[in-house]
Order: sequence, then C-alpha cells, then structure tokens
Amino acid sequence: MYLHIGGRWIVSLNEIVAILNVEKSSKSNKEFYETVTYNKKLIEVSSIRESKTCIITSDKVYLTSISANTLTKRIENY
Repeated sequence: MYLHIGGRWIVSLNEIVAILNVEKSSKSNKEFYETVTYNKKLIEVSSIRESKTCIITSDKVYLTSISANTLTKRIENY
C-alpha cells in the first residue's frame, strides 16, 4: 500500500518509520534538517516554510504541507 503525501509523491507504508509534526523553531530539529539536507536525503514536497509534517522513511525524509492528522486518517482508511 502507498500513501499520497502531496504533489506527485507517494510513499510505501512499509517504509514509513515516523510521521511527525514539524517544529521549525527547535534547534535540534534545525540541525536534523541540515544533516539530512547535507546527506541528500531530504525531499521537500512543499517548501520548508509551508511544511506541517515530517515523514521519516527508511531511506529519505519528506517535508509536506499535509497535516499529520490527515496522513494518519489516510493510513487508517486503507
């Protein structure tokens, strides 16, 4: 099964490790985003300013403007 996370992006449910609300002001989160960006693992489905949710998979980190609640409901509806 796959989860549509915005735009043209879908992610396999088997690969999802976590779905988190984005905390932009946190220093540790800024460091995390800098690290995954540096390692070319960050995919911005929507711009970081518009992002509400961080989806961590086994291989990549996605930022999307779709809320974590909406994504969770989509998973539950499968």
